[in-house]
Amino acid sequence: MRRAVVVTVSDRTARGERADGSGPEARRLLEQAGFAVEGPLVVPDEQPRIAELLRKSGARTLTTASDGATDALRKAMMKGTTREHLLGCAEQARQHGFETLKLYMMLGVPGEEDDDVDALAEELQAIAAAARPTRLALGVAAFVAKRQTPLDGQPFAGIKVVERRMDRLRRLARGAAEVRPVSARWAWIEHALAQGGPEVGLAMYAGWRAGGKFGDYRRALEAAGAAPG
Repeated sequence: MRRAVVVTVSDRTARGERADGSGPEARRLLEQAGFAVEGPLVVPDEQPRIAELLRKSGARTLTTASDGATDALRKAMMKGTTREHLLGCAEQARQHGFETLKLYMMLGVPGEEDDDVDALAEELQAIAAAARPTRLALGVAAFVAKRQTPLDGQPFAGIKVVERRMDRLRRLARGAAEVRPVSARWAWIEHALAQGGPEVGLAMYAGWRAGGKFGDYRRALEAAGAAPG
């Protein structure tokens, strides 16, 4: 039988100030799906305790998001993650014996330069050193501006720009982190969908009918005047 552990992370619930409404419901749904369920376990919003419970549950990978390449870019994105937070995650991954520490981040963020990629590579070296023997993996996607977010309306950096920076990061981070990039071309399509209106939906349908390859979608978006700049 498959096993699951339900963990509710809430300072107020951990202090007894608020009932846990989501944990019991998650347990019910998991049991309904055939899982053997432990919990819900209620813990305060503290990294060490959360990491400990994740590892005890059988998790082998500790995953978090670093978002932008530097603290300055993260701040511009209104993200609270800092270098110190990431180093703390590395320490937790090592201490609790996780096999892998996985970070999600983006390249092509507005205001980003090649120097930021260089700074990220140096940061990854420090994180990898703090995590060893836990290995470090980096999932890298191109920045796509989403509606109702702080950077809504920002342009796409460009397929070639993102691909060049991904190659740069992979080269500079060699030996410290396994870099797993996501296609910059399909991120370009995602940007069109995220920022467009009905005309983009119609263009995507036309691209699908034309063959469903990247070039088909690109031509359809260009014909509709909806291609990202």
